[in-house]
Amino acid sequence: MNTYLSDQDAQQDDARAGGSIDFTPTPRAEIITIGDEILIGQVVDTNSAWIGQELSLFGWQVGSIQSVGDEPEAILEALSLAMSRSQLVILTGGLGPTRDDRTKSCLTHFFGGQLQTNYGVLAKIERWFAQRGREIGEANRLQAELPDNAQILDNDLGTAQGMLWERGDCMVVSLPGVPYEMKHLVSERLLPILSKKVETPTLLHHTYITCGMVESVIAEIIADWELNLPENIRLAYLPSPGMVRLRLSASGRPVAELNEQLLLQGKGLRALLGHHICGMGNERLPDAIGSALVQLNATVGLAESCTGGELARLLTSVAGCSRYFRGGLVAYHNDIKSGLLGVPDEVLSSHGAVSAETVAAMALGAIDRLHCDYALSVSGIAGPDGGSEEKPVGTVWIGLHGPNTSVQQHYLLGGTRDLIQQRAAMSALYLLWNMLQKDLASKEK
Repeated sequence: MNTYLSDQDAQQDDARAGGSIDFTPTPRAEIITIGDEILIGQVVDTNSAWIGQELSLFGWQVGSIQSVGDEPEAILEALSLAMSRSQLVILTGGLGPTRDDRTKSCLTHFFGGQLQTNYGVLAKIERWFAQRGREIGEANRLQAELPDNAQILDNDLGTAQGMLWERGDCMVVSLPGVPYEMKHLVSERLLPILSKKVETPTLLHHTYITCGMVESVIAEIIADWELNLPENIRLAYLPSPGMVRLRLSASGRPVAELNEQLLLQGKGLRALLGHHICGMGNERLPDAIGSALVQLNATVGLAESCTGGELARLLTSVAGCSRYFRGGLVAYHNDIKSGLLGVPDEVLSSHGAVSAETVAAMALGAIDRLHCDYALSVSGIAGPDGGSEEKPVGTVWIGLHGPNTSVQQHYLLGGTRDLIQQRAAMSALYLLWNMLQKDLASKEK
């Protein structure tokens, strides 16, 4: 039989949020995600990654992440372990209106409280349904039954409220599992509470976005620079398809001094990596490309084959992209390449759809049809079938036509079909980024 820290054995503890807590210099947090759907792989846990990133920015160390099913026994076992070694435990999931959502009642009982109707929350839930022209069901009314010994974190984006308890030097926070609701509650409710209650060590991050170079090559180029970093500065490599984030973290000094330190080290990093650094912070390559196109007062168009619209999705993910993005053609079949983009039939028959000649013609066709200054074209074999000895799966040709020059670049990319498509799209954007940087430099002369 499992034994848990029950509030019924510790009624003298402060279960209602409100007091101040004395934390160690580097407070430890743990995350528990709840739901059978996570354990069977039906839903991918992205909540933990986001919460961990946010907490680290505020000086917290995430020491452990657990995923458990909907059974109360499993939830309490994970919670008891987390509370024994951490100052903050965040649980996500299990707060919905269905019968398998048991987190709220489980935690309320654990902390020795009772569920009572919160009429302010009930009125808000009723308004939420009325504004959407929907009838409120009994299950949704029950979401207004909340623990009488927890601080309620108001959820403006849904009907499941957040809850916060304190016991000794540990805070326990229960949040909805719906990602956008969880993010809202962390950003707007939890972090302001933590900033008032907890004095964390000064920690500052500068993140540099690099493209067109894999992690191992970057590590070789910056090896000496990295070895000579000050003791209070750490470097983390955060790779993803087509780019690597380099996060510099500094601690232990006033913020102004840390910022100067990081800026100084960043200059050294830029000197070594040059145009491979395409942004900072949360900026992405599509954002940087958009800024460059605006500076050049130029436009871009697309002719995609194997990426199937991924390039268009990336470029149009930037707010205000209509200033420079003309449009794109997904020309998958050869008939479309010739009919809509004007690729000569003899080019397709002599060189094939995946060739330098074809992507060059596709880019020129996009320039003509879309009336743009720059045009990217992509054609390749994303797999898992369709490869040959001469052109194996992962073979990609990318074409780029600009005001001053044209480029055709060959790539052999690895991974699954999705990864090859993502890497091809990012490689195409990096090719465009390089051309834009050269054209900006020429403009400034």
